[in-house]
Amino acid sequence: MLALPFILFSLFWAAIHAVVHSLNSEKGSLLPTELRSSRSSRKLRGGTHVTARYLHLKIESSAWNRYHDGLAGKLGSRRFQRSNKTLGYFYDAGVAFGVFGMLCAIGLLLWTCANLFTETFHRDSVVEIHRVVKRDIQDASHVDVGRSGGFVQAIIPGVTVPFSHIIPIFLAIFLSQVVHEVGHAVSGALESVPINSVGAALTLVIPSAFVTFPGSLLETLKPASRARIIAAGPWHNAVFWVVLVFLGWLRLSYHGLTLFAYEDISGLGRVVLDVESGTALDEYLPKGSIVTQLDDVPVNGTDDAWGNYLAASRPSPSEGWCVEKDVFFETPGSCCLEGVAVSLLSCFTTGSDTGCLDAVPLLTKPKENVRCDSMSGCEGNAICVRPAESAQLLRISVQVAGQEDDEIILWRGPKKEVLQQVQLGTLRARLSLFSLMLPSILFVLEGYLKMTTLSLYLFNLLPLPYLDGSRFLEALLSMASRTQVPDTYDLEMGINISRHVGTGWTVRIEKTLRVGTTVVFIMCVLMAGWNSF
Repeated sequence: MLALPFILFSLFWAAIHAVVHSLNSEKGSLLPTELRSSRSSRKLRGGTHVTARYLHLKIESSAWNRYHDGLAGKLGSRRFQRSNKTLGYFYDAGVAFGVFGMLCAIGLLLWTCANLFTETFHRDSVVEIHRVVKRDIQDASHVDVGRSGGFVQAIIPGVTVPFSHIIPIFLAIFLSQVVHEVGHAVSGALESVPINSVGAALTLVIPSAFVTFPGSLLETLKPASRARIIAAGPWHNAVFWVVLVFLGWLRLSYHGLTLFAYEDISGLGRVVLDVESGTALDEYLPKGSIVTQLDDVPVNGTDDAWGNYLAASRPSPSEGWCVEKDVFFETPGSCCLEGVAVSLLSCFTTGSDTGCLDAVPLLTKPKENVRCDSMSGCEGNAICVRPAESAQLLRISVQVAGQEDDEIILWRGPKKEVLQQVQLGTLRARLSLFSLMLPSILFVLEGYLKMTTLSLYLFNLLPLPYLDGSRFLEALLSMASRTQVPDTYDLEMGINISRHVGTGWTVRIEKTLRVGTTVVFIMCVLMAGWNSF
């Protein structure tokens, strides 16, 4: 089962190394590249580096340095003195929210660890609910990532979220990191600190962005200035999250999409966006059609009747059908016996009696068959029957363009398979040139952007090695002890190596927080991974 993903992953990285090696070996190539086999790096033409080492791809450029220098020059001039002062207040607030975020992140980490510990060691008594998440994602001011009882959830494509979300997830991660690094760059310009380079990286399959500063200049800054630059990245993520929440409250994406290109059909039902290729429903459920009912349950409105009904462990009670008593009892109930397969007949029940009937003409032609609530609802020699739960029958009412009446599709099998195979939404394209999937993709991306930018705000403020929180803690302790902390700074995650010099109590506090947070974080990762599977 894991062989195919592993093969694709290996081929992906083999192709990356081949391309980088090919570009590096070409003479006179327009794109300067480098295949680095050691930690050293040489500067290439145009200031651009393309580096591939094991499972890490890095593209680094100094082409943006002049724009950053221009911004620093403007902010330092008299003409932009007011802007300089306003930005100073803005990033001073970022330091305050950095302290608040660090305390929240540590508290949340401890709380999560306690919950995961309880869940891990009471696993047998915990009812695991892995909700099938390929459902009404167009109603997507949120992203359902499964439930395990805690606030912090592991996002694993194909396990806790649909595998189709992998591109929106990685795009949201990258955009959130760009916002993060812009904060470092702008606050650096405010302090007249030039940048060495900006770039993007890919580690395993996770994208990232970074900006690097010359460590010698940062060493000369006051602790308060260093704290501003370091806190600016998480601060930008926090502000970006507030903006996204505000835009979501205004439903700006929804109103923009429904202005011209799409129409909201939630009053009728749910539009079919996609059906898994090769499945039985792929042939009978056309894209763009509208699902109006499941059995007798309407799927219109703002609630998720589609997902709730299909994910329910027991079917909701519904009306039955009137059939002649002789027809019902003339066929033995052999199809109701466990392990007996009858291809054309399905098990029906009337009270304590069971019988086998052809479900297709009975359930798919509502105008030709009389519905009933009880025995008294049928006339003459007819009795009221309902599909037995073991028959696993589901009626899907579909409104197809060009047809006056709803078409009824009869499904036999687990209802959760329908939830897995069919993707629905609430917005239907007005013209065929507009993609049915575009609104759902935008809404899902918006949901993951909120999640990732808030996660980066909190996660980066944890006092862990190589994160902003570690550098931020050093700057805060330097401010508190009024000591200058010589350091080498590179605000790219995973590369920062520093040496700390300070008073005894600051070193002890810093070491205690770093080691303690690291131990708790590793425990959380291990327990979250175990509980996710």
